[in-house]
Amino acid sequence: MDIHPSSGRIQGQLLRLSARREVAIYLLEGMLWVADFIDGHGELFEPETWFRFNCGRRMLRESGLPLSADIAMKIEELHRAAGEAPTFLSKGDTA
Repeated sequence: MDIHPSSGRIQGQLLRLSARREVAIYLLEGMLWVADFIDGHGELFEPETWFRFNCGRRMLRESGLPLSADIAMKIEELHRAAGEAPTFLSKGDTA
């Protein structure tokens, strides 16, 4: 599977969970992904894992926003860094 995204092919929403944390939930080539950014540093998560650890908690957030070009570029960088065999992190795992 080619995980290297092309510009304009990411469709999704950005959730601002706090001043330091944003989460992008998006489709890339028909697959659902979650990119969790804390202080601008992002990690890719399997959607099931991210939702299991994060949706049971109370979170203040703004309405979902369209993904900006800046966030789309950061997501593309995460996918490039993942290489051909993506490594997903579960909450608490380290790279």
